[in-house]
Amino acid sequence: MRWALITPALGVMVVLVVVPLANVFVEAFAGGWEVYWKNLVGDPDTLHSILLTLAVAPAAVILNTIFGLAAAWAIARFKFQGRAALTALIDLPFAVSPVVVGLFLLLLVGFQGG
Repeated sequence: MRWALITPALGVMVVLVVVPLANVFVEAFAGGWEVYWKNLVGDPDTLHSILLTLAVAPAAVILNTIFGLAAAWAIARFKFQGRAALTALIDLPFAVSPVVVGLFLLLLVGFQGG
């Protein structure tokens, strides 16, 4: 019974995770290592994107930690008006898929949007 449950789970994981990840690497290296390296190091937009990611990600982690701890402390310690709304706002990313929000934002402010 254990293998009857593990096998389909691994199959789904391979289809949803491994195949798209492998496709990313196949497409990235389709022109060879030289083309990949030239685009990685020689393109100023790529370098700017990498540096921006390295700058924004730590700041986001620090700010999320500070505000998350403050919100958790306030919710656990105090009874205040708007506590349910704050909890619902914190739970919102679990209810609405980030992919749906990304598509909404793309349609809203993208090239074809208003």
